[in-house]
Amino acid sequence: MKFVTIAKKDIRKIVREKAFIFVIFSEFLVLSLSVVFATTITSVLSPSEMAIPSHLRVAVVGDSDFYEFLSEAGFAAERQDIFDAMINYNNNFYAAVIVAYNFSGIYEKKDPVRISIYMPEDMRSFIVLSNIKKKLKELESDVREERITYTDAEIFEVVVIEKSDKKTVPIDIIYGILLPLLIISIAVMSGNLVINLVVNEIENKTYDTLISAPVEVSGFIYGKTLVSMFLALLQIIMVVLILNLGNFTINNPFFLIILVLSYTLIFISAAIISSAITKTRDHAQNVFAVFLFPFVAMILPFSFELIEKIGFLINLMPIYLMTSLSVGNINYDIILGVISTAIFSIIIFVLSCRIFREKIQ
Repeated sequence: MKFVTIAKKDIRKIVREKAFIFVIFSEFLVLSLSVVFATTITSVLSPSEMAIPSHLRVAVVGDSDFYEFLSEAGFAAERQDIFDAMINYNNNFYAAVIVAYNFSGIYEKKDPVRISIYMPEDMRSFIVLSNIKKKLKELESDVREERITYTDAEIFEVVVIEKSDKKTVPIDIIYGILLPLLIISIAVMSGNLVINLVVNEIENKTYDTLISAPVEVSGFIYGKTLVSMFLALLQIIMVVLILNLGNFTINNPFFLIILVLSYTLIFISAAIISSAITKTRDHAQNVFAVFLFPFVAMILPFSFELIEKIGFLINLMPIYLMTSLSVGNINYDIILGVISTAIFSIIIFVLSCRIFREKIQ
C-alpha cells in the first residue's frame, strides 16, 4: 500500500500550494454563476422550461395509437394539434414534433406509415430520433411476424424535417456546451496534475529516492493516479450536485460519473506517457496537448448524416454518451458504450504504466 502513502503526501502538497485548489474553485464558481444565470433567465423568458422532465419531451400530432405507442415505449410524449405543437416547439418546450396520421391498424395495412419528425440538428434531438427508430424497428419485427400478406412491404417511412429556427434557451447551453466542456476540463486538469506530480519528482531528483524507499515504479504511478482520480471524482460529484440544485437534473449520474472517471484515466495515461517520453514539464505538456486534439474533435457537433453513417460506433462518441446520460434514458447500447470506454481506459492505463517503466528505468 505504498502508493496510498504517496497519494496522501501529494494531496497535502496540493493543498499547501493552493494553485490547483484555486483552479477547481474557479471552475465551480463559473458553473454556479452559469446555473444561477440560466435559471433566472429561464424563469423570466421561458417558465415552462423550469419544469424539466426526467427525459426529453416530444409532441405527437395525429394518430392516438401512435401517441400510446410512444408513451408505452417510455417517451415523454404529449398529444397536441400541429399548430400548438409547433408554437411550443419553437419556444423550446419540446425536443421534437412527431407527426403520424395513419398508424392505426398497422398490422393490416399495405401502405407504409409515414412518420414526419420536426427537430433541430443537435445531439439532444438525435437521441430522440435514434430511440424512436429503435422502437420502430422492434415493432416492425412484430408486425412482419403477425402479417399474413405484404410481409415484404415497407412498414415505416421516417422523414426527418430539420427545423432549426427555434430559440436557444439555457437548457441547450447547460447540457450541450457547458457540461461537456466541464467534463473535458476535469479530465484535462487531472492529466496536467499527473504531469506536474510525476515530472516534479524526476526534475527534483526525488524519484530515485522514492523508488529505493522501497516503492515500485507501479506504486509510484498508482499513487499519482489515485490523487488525480480522487480529485476528479470530487469535481464531477460537485458538478452534478450544483446542476441538480439549479434544476438541471442529470438523469443518470452514476453512469456519468463512471464515464468521467474513464475519460480522466485516459488523459492520465496520456500524461504518464508524455512524462515518460520527455521527462521535463514543458515538453511533457506539449506532447500531452497532442493527445487532446482527437478527443476534442469527438465532442464537436456532428450532422445527422454523419451520425447515421457512424452507426453503432456513435455509442462510443463522448458527446453522444455525455448528452445521453445527462438528458436521455438509459439503454443497453449506452451502458455498453460506458463499459467499453471504461475497459479501454484501463487497457490504456496499463500500457502507459508499462511504457513509463521501460522509459524511466
